Amino acid sequence: MDFDVLFIGSGHGSDGATLLAQKGWKVGMIEKDLFGGTCTNRGCNAKITLERLPELKRNVENLIGKGVHDTFELDWTSIMAHKHKVIDGLNLQVKGKFEASGITTIIGNAKFIDPHTIQVDGKEIYTSEKIVIATGCTPNQLQLPGSEHFIDSTDFMLLENLPTNVTIIGGGFIAMEFACILQSLGRLVQVLLRGDKALKGFYQPHVEALLKNMEEKGISIFRNTQVSSAKKEHDKFSLTLQNGEILQTDMVLDATGRNPNIEGLGLETIGVDFSKDGILVDEYLETTVPGIFATGDVIAKSVPKITPIATFESFYLAKSFLNGKEKIEYPPFAQAVFSTPRIAQAGLSIATALENPEAYTLKEVDYVKEDWFHQVSNEPFNQLCLIYDTANKLVGVANIGSDAVETVNGMLHALGEGIHGKKPEDILYIFPSISHAYKKHL
Repeated sequence: MDFDVLFIGSGHGSDGATLLAQKGWKVGMIEKDLFGGTCTNRGCNAKITLERLPELKRNVENLIGKGVHDTFELDWTSIMAHKHKVIDGLNLQVKGKFEASGITTIIGNAKFIDPHTIQVDGKEIYTSEKIVIATGCTPNQLQLPGSEHFIDSTDFMLLENLPTNVTIIGGGFIAMEFACILQSLGRLVQVLLRGDKALKGFYQPHVEALLKNMEEKGISIFRNTQVSSAKKEHDKFSLTLQNGEILQTDMVLDATGRNPNIEGLGLETIGVDFSKDGILVDEYLETTVPGIFATGDVIAKSVPKITPIATFESFYLAKSFLNGKEKIEYPPFAQAVFSTPRIAQAGLSIATALENPEAYTLKEVDYVKEDWFHQVSNEPFNQLCLIYDTANKLVGVANIGSDAVETVNGMLHALGEGIHGKKPEDILYIFPSISHAYKKHL
């Protein structure tokens, strides 16, 4: 065999490859595009770089009349140039990191010939004892007349110029985050929701508060709205909705989700089972073919398809190869929407807690009214929700506000270890700080 383990894909679902290489395993990695995958090049890293100044602008706007007399304008061209400066070299850094650990990197499209053999670009053949599929996901494309002219999230990350009027189709992370970015840049934004809800996996009162804030900022939210067809003439779109109405816009962003990257891998020829949601794996992340595994967003799974989970799965798999198989157990994890304001949550969902009042207690804290530290930034609203079980152990948290990401991140220790295992008063956080502010509510 050429390799002990061969990874297909170089995103965070392959992070654990370095551990195997450092332990002396022969490791190969095939990548058809940029090393580091979507998150590094066209996802999380790029998005947060584009979003940093819009976030700052919103925080400054909250303080107008509180020492600030005016706000500032944002320039997309300069923001994009900064994004390129920060992001463009990361793929080579990732590739170099893998190679420095002893991994053999291979460029091209991978296709299974048999359970232990991969062909790249129809030419080179590589064999491996184990193979890990970590190919991630790619943006969904709506199938309707005229949709070939729509852009997706990858295209958005590379736009040199922004038009005046942008329509976003979708109600997930990308739709909400990009809508907030565009509005802060002075663009007219319409968001079309297929149903009556957005961000369905999050606490809906928080989502509704976000949508209300977005509308107050000038973003138009269309619920229960579907596009039947689109027509592009010159630089203008006419969107025909299912109710017959016509919506005019300059650009359409298709943010209707992401699909697993499984096409062209030859999974059918070797018997790896998959669905529209991704590759099917067992509790050891092994596919229906022994010796072939999968990690990251390409898996069909109940846990969210987010970067920290992909990284966790990759290192779990590496340790499993090294130390023997144990069923995967996911630790508490947090999710966040980098909208303005932020929404974040971790642990048991509030919806589950409300459905089982005999087992859980929900505590809600209005930070704007009850906490002086949050009044400093003059936020219009900031709510913290805490869920406790019958043993008074913290089992869930959700927050909407400018610092929601750091608040929920900081509470992961309480979710993982049980807050009664180490009392809040025994944790001496910096004062004043976000952590010190939520400490008294635990």
